[in-house]
Amino acid sequence: MLQAYRNALIDDRLGSELDEILALLLKTGEYKINEEHYKRVPKGYDDNHKRAGLLRHNAFYIHTRNIGQEILSSPALVNVCFEHFQEMLPVKQWLAKVIQQ
Repeated sequence: MLQAYRNALIDDRLGSELDEILALLLKTGEYKINEEHYKRVPKGYDDNHKRAGLLRHNAFYIHTRNIGQEILSSPALVNVCFEHFQEMLPVKQWLAKVIQQ
């Protein structure tokens, strides 16, 4: 899957699609992507590629801020989780396309 992810990043169509998805999610201030793992991009990939930062990841995930204890222990948790799932749907759909490639 990591190889498929990397190849999708350098693909003009798929990589640009992920750029758009991440821009929308990160703009909200609710989400962050995981930190880069490697100091350099993997062999076979351009160090200067516009998504080189994402190529330096050994995994790809997005997370939200911590959900407060008052939410975790209340019926509102269902709604909060549902909202996050809705916002994250484009990421899931993008990953599904990558797997199908």
